[in-house]
Amino acid sequence: MTDDQSSQAVLPFPFVYPVPYMTRELYAQYVGLPIGVVDAWVERGHVPSEKIGKYLLVNIAAQWRDAVQKDIYK
Repeated sequence: MTDDQSSQAVLPFPFVYPVPYMTRELYAQYVGLPIGVVDAWVERGHVPSEKIGKYLLVNIAAQWRDAVQKDIYK
């Protein structure tokens, strides 16, 4: 094994740089659920989304913000 191979981390999924928006299809892949479930979550408002141009995207930034602001000690 070379030094390059030993220093590389193996991730269970391809690494993606943090982005504020993600397609519903990619989001479904990352959370491990069918696209139909994600579409239902978006439609019901369980997952924040935003229409940008002709695309309806999952708002990852808002999801992180909401997760951080939740009061888990109620």
